[in-house]
Amino acid sequence: MPQVNVATCLREFYRIPSGAYAIDEVETVRKVGEALNSRYPGIKGDFLAESGGVGSNGGIELGGRPIELSNTGASVAGTRTVRIVWPTVGG
Repeated sequence: MPQVNVATCLREFYRIPSGAYAIDEVETVRKVGEALNSRYPGIKGDFLAESGGVGSNGGIELGGRPIELSNTGASVAGTRTVRIVWPTVGG
């Protein structure tokens, strides 16, 4: 069961409390997105593209390693953390 960390800007937009979330019974990155979307409607569309890949605005890390943008079918089995990252805007 991976712990999911959501980028701060997405947490703020969707009013998700800070911290990691345990998500049960998911096999892939896409299923993690679907599970989050059931709790926070609309969030999946912010980091997963309709084409099946990771959206162009952010990224996803499994166990601290980024996945390829097209690899939302990546297994999360044995992964302790799934991190949804978002670029920092500012200057």
